[in-house]
Amino acid sequence: MVALLAALAAAPAWAGAGTVGLSCLPSAGAGVDMRAWLLDRLALKGAAVDETRPQWKLCFKQSQQRQVYWPADGWYAGGWRDWRYGGGMYWSPDYQVRTVRTLALEVVNSADGTVLWQGQQELGDGDNGRQQLENAARKLIDLMPLP
Repeated sequence: MVALLAALAAAPAWAGAGTVGLSCLPSAGAGVDMRAWLLDRLALKGAAVDETRPQWKLCFKQSQQRQVYWPADGWYAGGWRDWRYGGGMYWSPDYQVRTVRTLALEVVNSADGTVLWQGQQELGDGDNGRQQLENAARKLIDLMPLP
């Protein structure tokens, strides 16, 4: 009984409350670890970072999807579609396939595993993959509510 009371007194009830930790990281390629960069961004936002006993676990995931875009029917360059020369027959409609890369952030409650918040950003702007990930992660961290 005394040992239990001593253990409870050593760890205050608020220990671990309002803290965040990283559970999965995006791959920046070439063996680059983004853990330190993400922890710095979270600290700059004002989040209490505790990797050992976080209240919230943050998971960053990259994904890639193919999207099909259909142009508006009818008007092209100020007039009707030119059906001559093999352009735009009804059995082969014009469309564009675009590959969209995204970074998603999922915030999970460590106690019961419920998802508290989700966000997603497209990896569009930036010169290289690392810069694109940093820009998307910065936007997601700014949108994320604090515990």
